Amino acid sequence: ALSDAEHFYSYAFASSRVPVRNHRTTLRVLPITDGDCSYVEWSSRFEIAPKHEAQLVELMSRNFSDGLRSLAERFKG
Repeated sequence: ALSDAEHFYSYAFASSRVPVRNHRTTLRVLPITDGDCSYVEWSSRFEIAPKHEAQLVELMSRNFSDGLRSLAERFKG
């Protein structure tokens, strides 16, 4: 899903290295009223067997961190 009006997009994994179910991730950009800045929220919901949870959380955390750093670099003024 994509909403230009609400400044977000959501997506799901087509495939994954770990067995995840009901995955949905959303990236939302919100304005900060003081200055020329934005707040970026990147969240994910999913179901996974407990034995794979740590692996997926680590993978998602690394991907989110790398992606947010790339966004910050791309849009820094």
